[in-house]
Amino acid sequence: MSVALSGNSLLGVQLVSRIRAALGTTLPLSVLFTHSTVAAMAGAVRDGRAQRTTLVPIRSEGTGPTSYWIHPVGGDVVCYRGLAQLLGMPVTGVQVPDGLGSSFGLDELADLYADAIADDATGPEVRIAGWSMGGVLALEVAERLAERGFAVAPVVALDLMEHPDEDHGEVSRAELLAWFARDVAHIAGVPDPLAGHDLAAEEDPAAVLTERLRLGGLLGPDTDDETIGALLARFTANSRALSGHRPGTYRAPAVLVRAADGASQDVTSAWAGHLKDLVAVHTLGGDHYSVLQPDRIERFASVVRASWDAEDH
Repeated sequence: MSVALSGNSLLGVQLVSRIRAALGTTLPLSVLFTHSTVAAMAGAVRDGRAQRTTLVPIRSEGTGPTSYWIHPVGGDVVCYRGLAQLLGMPVTGVQVPDGLGSSFGLDELADLYADAIADDATGPEVRIAGWSMGGVLALEVAERLAERGFAVAPVVALDLMEHPDEDHGEVSRAELLAWFARDVAHIAGVPDPLAGHDLAAEEDPAAVLTERLRLGGLLGPDTDDETIGALLARFTANSRALSGHRPGTYRAPAVLVRAADGASQDVTSAWAGHLKDLVAVHTLGGDHYSVLQPDRIERFASVVRASWDAEDH
């Protein structure tokens, strides 16, 4: 299981926590796109608009239909910030909204996201993509939109890490939190903050993890408990939804993109076996996280543009 956060997401968590301390309320990470100044964020709080919505406009400029980028397992879309500036098209993020509760299935998310995109789309063509868990959701959402009569451009699924045909079994909360810690450490390039700690033996695994994240400087010493708790809750709920999902056969056209040191060729081939219309498979340099970092992101952006421009729906 991969957290699929990004450096932008980690910095965003710290910023949102500081804003909460200053304004007395919790803001979604999407405010980094929708409210670019502290004054604008304060206005959102006063007007009651500081809620997590399903759709987050990231970039309005550009040509062609809006592309919808679905969140990885962390539930946020800050990871697509740099990519949006390179694509040359309108970009909207699709994130976990408020009000879903602590337990839901991946099909439930796909239904919700398909409804939101169908209501938002301004024409018959839709472009859908996602990284990691977002790629799995993109395939599911595309099926639903095709059934409604939309012309679906090839789905771009980036680095699907989980094998589609393996039963991952029930994973404990302690295990999920340990995975979260390891992946956040990988992103930050620091040692695992839980090295030498067995969360399964702890009375309150989340509290221990929170303390270790602070001590390791991964989320900042001033990041409050509520902000960290919400992040862990979304990750846990999304992880369970992903691990419990069993994909079927997807009829919408799709492009699979794997990182050379990320998803294995065997896993990518297994996903290809679920696709009736596999347009292409691309392998890019880097690992699961670096494939979206500034020094590599242009290559992925080129693949995305080529995948959609070639179709000319």
